[in-house]
Amino acid sequence: MLKKNLFNLFVIFIILLLFSLGSWQLKRLSWKTNLIADISNSFNSSPTQISANIKEFDKIKFNGTIIGEPISVYKLGANGSYGFDIYYPLLIKDENIMIKAGWSPKIIKEIKGFQNNKYDFEGVVFNFQKKNFFTPENHEKEFYYFINSKVLSKKYNKQFSDFYLHETGNVFKSLNLYKNNNIKIRNNHLQYALTWYSLCFIILVAFIIYRKKHEVRQH
Repeated sequence: MLKKNLFNLFVIFIILLLFSLGSWQLKRLSWKTNLIADISNSFNSSPTQISANIKEFDKIKFNGTIIGEPISVYKLGANGSYGFDIYYPLLIKDENIMIKAGWSPKIIKEIKGFQNNKYDFEGVVFNFQKKNFFTPENHEKEFYYFINSKVLSKKYNKQFSDFYLHETGNVFKSLNLYKNNNIKIRNNHLQYALTWYSLCFIILVAFIIYRKKHEVRQH
């Protein structure tokens, strides 16, 4: 009897767990859908003047000075090809901020003609992504695998903001970089939810059939 009760409790726990995972994925689906809409609206909107109250996904315009050489950050291209996101350090008023100029299949070190010149920029605000478990450590030689304010402070010996700007203008046109102003974010949460719900349903049906057969045997 004890084994039977433990088995029933275990199966019920698995069913509830799978149902909870499916429901959690639906919440993630809603969050990701809203995130994609926010980013799309930002790129399609008109820029506003930079202010102290900017937040992620704001599209802003500003006057800034390029203050150093660019950083190349490893990033696969749209078709899976090997390449790099190219970032330049800017001084905007009294704040140091990185701006992503575009993507290149090769490392860019071009600074001639840019450094210490003021330009009118526009771009969308993004927070730096956190380094995940699979991202290699930086070797800080030719290129980087990830950047954040701490990495940038060490590189340039200056304090940097915790966000960067995705440039939507044409300041770096002469570098012939690929610019993706239609950022694609994977949204597979519906498939994940259906998977968890399907497993939940299959186990529930199997458990009901098992219970009915067991009751018939007892009678």
